[in-house]
Amino acid sequence: FFCYLFLMIEIKEVTSDDIEQILNLFISVFSLPPWNEKWDRETAKNYLLDQIEVKRPFSYSIYQDNYLVGVSLGYIRYWYKGPEAVIGEFFIKSEVQHEGLGTTFMNALKKKAKDNFISSIVLQTQKSNYAYNFYIKNGFIEDNNSVFLFNDIS
Repeated sequence: FFCYLFLMIEIKEVTSDDIEQILNLFISVFSLPPWNEKWDRETAKNYLLDQIEVKRPFSYSIYQDNYLVGVSLGYIRYWYKGPEAVIGEFFIKSEVQHEGLGTTFMNALKKKAKDNFISSIVLQTQKSNYAYNFYIKNGFIEDNNSVFLFNDIS
């Protein structure tokens, strides 16, 4: 627990027992701009559980005054430069975005990574939305040698 602007903030490890709360927050955040994603509950639940139920989790949630306001889902992978945390999803409740909670949460994740001898945190995001600027502001560096590729085989 710690206080942030007179609010009680708590960071917790995510477990599959948290799925309903996380599912509700995920759908509410990603149904709004800039994402406008149309998730059905079953598909979203399976997507989230795929990220929660991993061998070496690096998944945390942030609570403000006992209410879930953010989630980071990821895992630890071993890399030649040392273990790294791979974040697959990072989201903050829409109503409290741009109030510093995302930065507070990211700083807590960085501390947890350092405490666990993790050498880096990696993630991907779209350049076209404000999440990109959030990550840059929080010390992430764009790797110009990498590119995200996909092949629509539908």
